[in-house]
Amino acid sequence: MELRSLAYFVLACQYYNHAEAAKAEQISPSTLSTAISALEAELGLELFVRGPKGLAPSEAGRWLFQHATAILQAVETAFSGKAISTALKVSSPLHFMFGKLSRAATAAVRPFRLSHPEYYAQVHFRSPLISAFDTSKTENTDILMGYASQNGSEQEQFLFDDEWIAVAGGLVPDEDQAPLSPDDLRNYSLWLPPLLPAEEARIRAYCCQHDLPAPEMTSEDVGIFTRLKQAKQPVLLLAPHSLLASGISRNDLAVLQLQNPLHSPVTAKITTKDERITTVAQDFIKLVREELNRQTVTLYNPPVSLRDIQSTLTLYHCRNMSEAARRLNQTQPALSAQLRKTEQLMGTALFARHYKGLHPLPTAVHKAPLLQSVLNLADAIRQGAQQIAVMDEPVISFGLSPMVLLSQSSATAISNAMREWQQLCPHVLLKVSEAPAHSLQENLRQGECSIALLESTIHPENAAFLTDLGPLQYISDMDAEDAPLALPATGDSIRNALMQMPEAANYQPTLETQSLQLCLTLAGNGYSTIIPAALADNISSAKPLLQHILPDAPHFYLTAGTSGTRNLNEPEHILLACLRKAFQAAN
Repeated sequence: MELRSLAYFVLACQYYNHAEAAKAEQISPSTLSTAISALEAELGLELFVRGPKGLAPSEAGRWLFQHATAILQAVETAFSGKAISTALKVSSPLHFMFGKLSRAATAAVRPFRLSHPEYYAQVHFRSPLISAFDTSKTENTDILMGYASQNGSEQEQFLFDDEWIAVAGGLVPDEDQAPLSPDDLRNYSLWLPPLLPAEEARIRAYCCQHDLPAPEMTSEDVGIFTRLKQAKQPVLLLAPHSLLASGISRNDLAVLQLQNPLHSPVTAKITTKDERITTVAQDFIKLVREELNRQTVTLYNPPVSLRDIQSTLTLYHCRNMSEAARRLNQTQPALSAQLRKTEQLMGTALFARHYKGLHPLPTAVHKAPLLQSVLNLADAIRQGAQQIAVMDEPVISFGLSPMVLLSQSSATAISNAMREWQQLCPHVLLKVSEAPAHSLQENLRQGECSIALLESTIHPENAAFLTDLGPLQYISDMDAEDAPLALPATGDSIRNALMQMPEAANYQPTLETQSLQLCLTLAGNGYSTIIPAALADNISSAKPLLQHILPDAPHFYLTAGTSGTRNLNEPEHILLACLRKAFQAAN
């Protein structure tokens, strides 16, 4: 991965046309396109998609944009010739990514470094793709940018007003029509993307004020535009413009204004308690305000490669030219020439030469952590790209436990959900597998399964809960109360639950089987079994059945588990939403 390719990529992100971007850098369009194609091939990601206005960064491209920008800013800072000592950390929990606020914050880094050479700004916006690289938490930042809190605060400094818009799906109106009045809005179903509490309260108050139906909060983030395009009824997605700007640029959807406008103030809050940093943080916020009005296009020209940086750090740690050359598999003359080039670019010597080796000078001590952060960010890009590439594969691994399929209502809900999902994502293959609950949990932990439906005796959070399977019941033929007991094998969730009961010794099976279906079949034919109440309807018997709930019986719930190694991609979000919708209808 070359820094020059990342610089070309960041440049292209700021234009809708590669030819215009190439003109700004005074290079040929083919040079730019070739560099971006090579970067896409190396990372295994599609970085741009064609939208109604031209090329726009894909979701993966938006993720890469902020990491590439962070690398290029760190390189630029390291080679500025100034002694850097302190980082100013700037972050946001909003998914602006490549938008108005992130562009202004990124553009403010360069003038901030010139006015405060002893500091360097690190800007990070939260990514909806990979939470593992999310550092945008209040305790890790000096400046937090986002929407104003519900009650406001003197510490929140105003940046700009973000106007709410309506994005249409289903029966799309004319985009040139007049702003939507409250009467117009009542003709649509209203949706909301995932919002912070203050913004959700703001839009719900707006709906109450104008006598509008309560909007539906969607659970998806990156999948919301696909749902809009597939909607069969008139629907409007209401949200602040900045939250939707990038998605709108990649999708052919009508964007409409509200006749009674609604605005969400975007603010910056200094969270550090360090008075020294507070002063420079205030200056950074001032620069962001200025850049919001300018909308500067930021060009980067990295003077070195990642290999050059690796060589400098190896020399720093080895402090011996011959040892460093051996580790880097380079000749000493080549490494020495590389060091001279780096020192010339920095405008100062990094090491003192003496007969015992190299002694790092103060500049090298100050610059080494910043150079190391460049290599760390490059590793983060490679690791993140691997995860996103897996997420982008048109295959979803969907696991089901046997108990799920033996509940008639659950099986019907799953079937309905999969049919609806297939209509929304016709080009994605759904690979369905059946395995015991404990195996599915391990598959989720290992990332081998995207979504799994499995039973649990612990009531899950609202997001995971699908339906109630009922308490454990003893079932047998009416005239065979002392019938032999057939149970699933050790390790099954029913056996695990029975072992935790006070009278566990009373529930020792006469017959063990790996098949829960066989237990149900035997229960109507001279055997007894113990199953959750929702499965009892699946027992076929010519005789009446004896059924009773066990004393202190544990309750079983059907839950939706998701992979713990990464966030869900768009088709997976949509499948989860279809499942929740189908089970809500069944319940």
